[in-house]
Amino acid sequence: MKIEDYINIFIFILLIANIVFSFSRRKQLINPSESANEEIHPELVHEVKLQKKDGYRVTSVHDKTIRMIKTRRYWFPWLLLLLVPSGLITMINTSFLCNIYGVELTLTEGSIRVATF
Repeated sequence: MKIEDYINIFIFILLIANIVFSFSRRKQLINPSESANEEIHPELVHEVKLQKKDGYRVTSVHDKTIRMIKTRRYWFPWLLLLLVPSGLITMINTSFLCNIYGVELTLTEGSIRVATF
């Protein structure tokens, strides 16, 4: 085998590793904690319900701080594979991504501070 063949195999292995890492990392970020819903401070319950209506999920609860996330996936990169000759490269680069929006609710001195991350 030539050196070019080894390079192609190495690039293919990196591509597969990137796909696996992307899926596992996204799964870690978007999995909500079921036990966290029981630990919500009573003064934050109303704000949490409002954020849940907007599509956010509770990921962690620490004392008077709650972290919530919302994900949005885009499926149009898969269509590029059919429409554009070089769509395979674009599809591979973008189809495994999703946008993750985070909100942190903190109870300080009787008021709720909302921050994004």
